[in-house]
Amino acid sequence: MLPRSSLIVVALAAGACRGGESFIAIPTSLTLSPTSVELHALGGTRQLVPTILDQRGDPIAGAVVQWRSDDAGVADVSPAGVVRAVTVGNTLVQATLVAGPDTLRASTAVTVTQVPARLEKVAGDLQTDTTDGTLSTALAVAVQDSLGAGVPAVIV
Repeated sequence: MLPRSSLIVVALAAGACRGGESFIAIPTSLTLSPTSVELHALGGTRQLVPTILDQRGDPIAGAVVQWRSDDAGVADVSPAGVVRAVTVGNTLVQATLVAGPDTLRASTAVTVTQVPARLEKVAGDLQTDTTDGTLSTALAVAVQDSLGAGVPAVIV
């Protein structure tokens, strides 16, 4: 007969060996971070990060999602999930993961605006005249966003 402490150890070891079949992670949840993006310059970018969880709520590494923009004329998205501003407007960027018979989807709202960041001299620089005279070339400046794209309809 075994001592009582040996019986407890044998019982714990037997319980730990239960479930010899291997666990197969099944994707059950897809979320994106951030959930909304504001881009303030044409050509501006932002990385979206998908999180895929299995039936236990554990992350699944290496799962590949497919990306698409509802309006690629406003913002497009690369296969790696990098969103790029194309023109002013709003769109949704969606990630899709096909998991066997199920399809998981998540989306991020994208807003593209152009915030004036600098002025660039276009014409009329380095001229001199009297206060009642007329310059030969009108003074002109262009308004640009932080990445150098022209911002229309700004009065200077």
